[in-house]
Amino acid sequence: MDIPVLHFFNNKYVIPAAVSFYSMLENADKNYNYILYVGHSDITKENQEKLKKTIECFGNAQLNFIDMNNKFDDLFRKTKRGENFSKEMYYKFLVASLLPQYDKVIVTDVDVVFLGDIAKEFIEFDINEEYYFAGAKSGLSKLGSWIDKFSSSYDKEFSIDERNLLNFAGGYYIFNCKKIREDKLENKFVDFALKNCERIIQPEQDTINICCGDKKKALSPRALVCTYLYDMYKSEVDYTKGSGYDADTIKDALNNPIQVHYATTKKPWLEVCPKQELWFSYLAKTPF
Repeated sequence: MDIPVLHFFNNKYVIPAAVSFYSMLENADKNYNYILYVGHSDITKENQEKLKKTIECFGNAQLNFIDMNNKFDDLFRKTKRGENFSKEMYYKFLVASLLPQYDKVIVTDVDVVFLGDIAKEFIEFDINEEYYFAGAKSGLSKLGSWIDKFSSSYDKEFSIDERNLLNFAGGYYIFNCKKIREDKLENKFVDFALKNCERIIQPEQDTINICCGDKKKALSPRALVCTYLYDMYKSEVDYTKGSGYDADTIKDALNNPIQVHYATTKKPWLEVCPKQELWFSYLAKTPF
């Protein structure tokens, strides 16, 4: 069985991508084939070859590149809060049409390290259910943390109904491409982003959450664990203050993550941050 995994990034993120690819394949179930795709507009041929070399030790994986020809340049220029993002984030809108041969596809960011298997939940995700995607639901953060203040920044720009839909992280999805095609959801993504590019705060994440409504399935909290969480939980009392999960669930997610996501602007290749040594341990295994 083939498991397709699609990534979108630019030439600046090639080294993080190598870490992501290697860690994913090292920890993935060896009984399946992993077909990795990269949608991009500027990755050099030299770096493409290095990324292919990164995974050549895995006999059950292959890597393919898709030239996006700078699509969404205009949309990105109009996006008010684009300074910490890149236009490649908008390529997530096009997953279903980019890979028409698949009914479901994993889509992941690359500022991550994988420590667990991605195959199990992909295989279990049923495309005949009403979900547009399965993903990591919000709720691992601690009440009273800076996340609450950040969330309040949505109060001015978004209605209550919209805010109630902003409940899934944007770094890891299993897209139901079959249903997205049937309901022509790609057009809705692009149309919403164009009409709301001056108010969306986490642009593609906000767009996908709102356009998918309540047709979203929660994966295990272990599926995506942001590194800033490790600074939030320092004592047993902290674990009782989770915003959406009980103490045991939070502990399990932090101790046994499938994906560790270096969210925010704190990246291990730029500055000291939680789980930095983990990222470098995988970097050392790549051609970079």
